[in-house]
Amino acid sequence: MLLVAYGGLYPALREKTLPAMIRIDLVCGTLALLVAGLLFAGGGTGFSLVLLDVPWWAFSVLTFAILEVPFFLWFVRRHDLDLGP
Repeated sequence: MLLVAYGGLYPALREKTLPAMIRIDLVCGTLALLVAGLLFAGGGTGFSLVLLDVPWWAFSVLTFAILEVPFFLWFVRRHDLDLGP
């Protein structure tokens, strides 16, 4: 999902702005959460964040966000995006 977003969708944006990226990211994040839900909801699979056990949806959201940070920073630097107000 992240490779599609950062390799295809974001570079194809006519105007590369943070609000445009957020809209696409909401769709990508929702799709990733949907896939995780189809795989793990009601299955009883345990997920651990080292110190505590978390439900599948929290694990999915947190790991997606952690994985996205390097892609985001790379994209912002490469396209010289202004993150200020």
